Amino acid sequence: LILCVAFLAFCAGSFVILGKVFPYELFRDAYLAGNALMHQRTDYIDPVKTDLYGKASTPQRGVVSFDPELVQSGLTLYTSGHTQKAFLIDFQGNVVHEWYMPYSKVWDKSSAVTDPVDDVNTYFRKALMYPNGDLLVVYDGVGDTPHGYGLVKMDRDSKLIWKYLERGHHDIDIAPDGRVFTLTHAITHHVIEKAAFLQPPRIDDYLVELSPEGKQLKKIPLLETFVNSPFRGMLDIVPWYLLDAGDFLHTNDVDYVTAEMAAVFDFAKEGQVLISMR
Repeated sequence: LILCVAFLAFCAGSFVILGKVFPYELFRDAYLAGNALMHQRTDYIDPVKTDLYGKASTPQRGVVSFDPELVQSGLTLYTSGHTQKAFLIDFQGNVVHEWYMPYSKVWDKSSAVTDPVDDVNTYFRKALMYPNGDLLVVYDGVGDTPHGYGLVKMDRDSKLIWKYLERGHHDIDIAPDGRVFTLTHAITHHVIEKAAFLQPPRIDDYLVELSPEGKQLKKIPLLETFVNSPFRGMLDIVPWYLLDAGDFLHTNDVDYVTAEMAAVFDFAKEGQVLISMR
């Protein structure tokens, strides 16, 4: 009797999984959430073992090769995964100026990130400098899903001007009039009827336009935009590794089309926005 009950229970479980009937979604969501949590708690404890760090290709340090004839004049702005700083350096590698603002000093309860990772696992993913020394940065939290932590504008003395704490990620661009374009994403649970195979839960991407003061002006859902466009068929070739992760577009670049860019891009007009998807 016990064996028969166990066999019937096994058959019922198989039917639930293969037929995707109730309570399939509850079990699937619980499994995905538990697996993600375990992955985060075990693989991201030591930041040196994350993709923020890599082995040096040589033991050399600093500027090891410099030919003034081959280098564009000016300073270089860069960010690094080892700290929440941006650096302005000269040709010799000397730091001329730096900006520093830990995410723990920026975060508040209005953020879309309810439980951010520690500062050691948070860094500036992208930084753009204004002519007056103000800096616009994108924060990223390693090991979190979704990982984008938002945008901050600070002055040259690293004092906060404004913050946008939706899950802004990967990239930013600034239009000539000061508007800011960025990408955000969120875990969603609604079904898109014209593309039901893109099953929830999903990580959906959005194109966001901000005012020069950091106020959200427009938010465009990119997946629905594709579904409702003549390019709907391209969603049928989303690679398996994005399908399995529920991350169907993985948008990671945004560029505002200036007049200079439009002059050499016959497919784009000034004022449009280019985005890149994996």
